[in-house]
Amino acid sequence: MMNMNDILQADVLDIIFDGRNKQYGAYQLRKSYNRRLVIAMAAMLFICLLVMAGSVLAKNVNSKKAQVITVEDYNLTAVDVVPPLPPPPPPPRPQPRV
Repeated sequence: MMNMNDILQADVLDIIFDGRNKQYGAYQLRKSYNRRLVIAMAAMLFICLLVMAGSVLAKNVNSKKAQVITVEDYNLTAVDVVPPLPPPPPPPRPQPRV
């Protein structure tokens, strides 16, 4: 257990893990969380900037080429539409037995 003076000057993790096994792994994971978070955020920022730069470069490379659009005329012909066959009549109902 920690003394009162130690508690006032201790880190929150040291207070939580007081009397527990710090070698288990959770202590080290929580202690290095901020560093891992900064690395992950920096990596994501780098990837986003790389994608944006690639997008801008691809746009600039394609804009230098002249794009020619050709439109062809099509003649549409009338098509005879065959009406669908009427549905078959319902089967006769059996006569009730008296």
